[in-house]
Amino acid sequence: MIPIEVIFEPIYNSNDLSFWLGAGLGTFGLIMCLLLLKIKKNIWAMLAFFATLIAFSTAFFGWWAKAKTIPVTITEDTFQTQYGTTKLRDIKSAFIQDNNSETGVIKRKNAKILVVRTTSEQVHVLSELDFPIEDVKTALDKAIFALE
Repeated sequence: MIPIEVIFEPIYNSNDLSFWLGAGLGTFGLIMCLLLLKIKKNIWAMLAFFATLIAFSTAFFGWWAKAKTIPVTITEDTFQTQYGTTKLRDIKSAFIQDNNSETGVIKRKNAKILVVRTTSEQVHVLSELDFPIEDVKTALDKAIFALE
């Protein structure tokens, strides 16, 4: 039997944007904070410090989300994501659904997600913002069909 291994690399678009935006605004805020301290505008310097703290936190968590997202790997008998490795025979269902996440006044892009459920009630969720989920689902279906 020929070994099968399909690897899907993450698409780093939203995490890169939040990292660079946070780093840029944080650097600007830090410069403003130091300038305001120098001219003795303490209240404005404090406001700039808190804005800098928020911006650098955004950059850090954007980098962290990017760092913990690993490629999706489908082999002849396993499915591996950042949530762990699962045997293909343990997959109960795999489907694509819309992620309708509207909270109050915040309207987000309705991104589709791939949901993979296992018999041990473990769930792997992949967003179309991070992976080509149509291709992942097709490869997963082919691997499961080849297993049977």
